[in-house]
Amino acid sequence: MHSPIKKCIFLKRVVRYLPALAGCLLLTVGAMAMANPVLDQSRIAAGEELMMQRRYSEAMQLFQEIIDADPAYPAGYMYQAVVLQAKMMDFEDYYEESLFFALLDTTIAKSQRLIEGHSTESEAWLYFYLGMAQGFKGVHEGELERWWSAFRDGWRGVGNLKRAVRINPDLCDAYLGIGSFTYWRSEMMRKLWWLPVIRDEREEGIALVERAAVKSRYSRIAARTQLVWILMKEGRYDEAIALSSGLSEKYPDYRVFKWGWAEGLKHKRAWDQALEVYREMLASYEADPQSNHYSAIQCRWKIATISFEQERFAETVSQCRRILSYDLDEANQARLKEKLGKVRKLLKRAEDRLR
Repeated sequence: MHSPIKKCIFLKRVVRYLPALAGCLLLTVGAMAMANPVLDQSRIAAGEELMMQRRYSEAMQLFQEIIDADPAYPAGYMYQAVVLQAKMMDFEDYYEESLFFALLDTTIAKSQRLIEGHSTESEAWLYFYLGMAQGFKGVHEGELERWWSAFRDGWRGVGNLKRAVRINPDLCDAYLGIGSFTYWRSEMMRKLWWLPVIRDEREEGIALVERAAVKSRYSRIAARTQLVWILMKEGRYDEAIALSSGLSEKYPDYRVFKWGWAEGLKHKRAWDQALEVYREMLASYEADPQSNHYSAIQCRWKIATISFEQERFAETVSQCRRILSYDLDEANQARLKEKLGKVRKLLKRAEDRLR
């Protein structure tokens, strides 16, 4: 038998990829107008634009109008949860977690209630909503290191996305979650020698995500975002940079895309270009009154490590000292404990090199 410690390590590694495993459609806020004629597709598009501009409160209000138009249908609740998830991930701040989970639970309950008695095509979309909501729960649980509930909800979400596709094989939006799950499962399993051998399905997973990026109705941006991280894992950095930079240029206010762009450049050792993107993000976070310093610290850490590689030790020292000067709340002190330890070590190394 495998030891409990190894099982726990496996679970922790897998859940770190729950945005893929659970079919996390982080940017999927397109309307399922075919399933419910009450939905106003132009209103959904407007909400997506507001979210991309980080105008989260306005997006929440717009999706509230969808709820008011049809309280029994899960769409508006799901879209509001998407906005909250985007906001929490943008700021790395989870003070609205209770509302987020309440919206997901409402989405799940209303989807399940409506599944019986609907036409086949409508039922497919309802399973899509159901899987999407369960996937989001898994993703967020994983972010907070609640491993068992994260894996449970993520697995359920993927199962319902697959069920949606069995009902309607042309529902290409669901292929993003299924393809991501397929890829990351194979990627993780092939490295865990103590588990039974599972066939390498990475190429099949990539093909499904690419299909969603081209043919899905509402998930093309989300699929391309997921492809960025898959391509980087495969060492295809040029393709990852092209995708992420293109998304960032199209939506310059949405910082999520810039992380993939900067990381791709960093892997390519394009130090100066990577620094430019990290500094752009840092300036944005520092100027934002809602920032809790978590993301700013991540940016400064990247700048510090790149500067050390460039033997610009004074810059490394400056960035590390600035990181250690932030006034963090108790929650972020705990979350950043390991990172702050690395910062202190790098600071000492850079100071020693300066001497």
